[in-house]
Amino acid sequence: MIALLLIAYLVIGLLVAKAFVYFDGPDAESPGIAMFFCLFLWPIMVLLELSASSSASWDGWAERLASSNGPTTAAFGKDTAMIDPADWLELAKALPVGGKSSHVHNCGSGRKLLVEHKPNGYAAWCYRCGEPGFVPKARPPLAERIAALKERRDIDQKAVLTIKPPLPAVFDPREWPLEARVWLYKAGFDNDWIEDIGFYWHERLKRVVMPVLSDLNKLVFWQARGFDPAFAKYLSPELGADQHKPIYKAEPVRPVERDASVLCLTEDILSANKVGQVVTGWSLLGTKLNALSEAEIAKFGASKVLVWLDPDEAGVSGRRKIVPQLRARGIDAKAVRADLDPKLYPLEDIRRKLLVHSAT
Repeated sequence: MIALLLIAYLVIGLLVAKAFVYFDGPDAESPGIAMFFCLFLWPIMVLLELSASSSASWDGWAERLASSNGPTTAAFGKDTAMIDPADWLELAKALPVGGKSSHVHNCGSGRKLLVEHKPNGYAAWCYRCGEPGFVPKARPPLAERIAALKERRDIDQKAVLTIKPPLPAVFDPREWPLEARVWLYKAGFDNDWIEDIGFYWHERLKRVVMPVLSDLNKLVFWQARGFDPAFAKYLSPELGADQHKPIYKAEPVRPVERDASVLCLTEDILSANKVGQVVTGWSLLGTKLNALSEAEIAKFGASKVLVWLDPDEAGVSGRRKIVPQLRARGIDAKAVRADLDPKLYPLEDIRRKLLVHSAT
């Protein structure tokens, strides 16, 4: 490609120089010479410089690629130096999936080397060197992957056949995979709060299980949140044609000042627990209000019912149906409009929004 460009510039430069000589006469020198340099010699020098720097850059990249762990370097760009796997790989392998730990790197003192066990491989990053490291896990054979997917689907299908929650349960969030903990941490839940409301991790399902209890503290339903995009995000028991989803009723887990006479209906369990620290929080476990839940809300006798569903299309459509549905029963109902899911707001923001809506 570079050779073709050089030839093209050569031809153009000669033709332009000859044209200047022709139009300026045989004694003219400066215009033809100037154009010759502009269109011929200067582009050649530029292209030669680019060619040399490109070759040097590629040679350096090829050398790094050959000395590192194969194609894993490519993920970070051709000019990125990689940490030698010998410095950190065994440390990462000793961690559970999702685990992280800090260590001393040979570049200096202090625990500046972060290593991580990811689902698809082992990663490292040195905050002093500013260099990454990554070694992928060997991919299982196709037949093995298909068998694993089938086993996971079979486990899911078996779990939804019963109202009994899947066991055994791991209640301590510190023993859960990182992505499961982060899902709750991002919504403002700490480890104590997670344990207080009874969420747990089920290893075979690879999901966070959230039990739903009745007023008599009897388990009536459960919902499980997964994190693998190859499977459904939420899993719950299959219901018959004559059955309806119950309401999840959140309880305040810490001494808080709240207005229990105001009822706030949310779409999901996490949101119900967040608003439940400010007012009475119930989750519809979806965006629809069935007849049994409607009767239960009427029986509760709230001074005001606030409907705060997620701001996506399903949530907006749901609240537009639920509010008139409740008003038709003589219930003072009002929609709460917000940019985020309730669970993503800090408690103080939730308090401010709900108090404003309940006062109008």
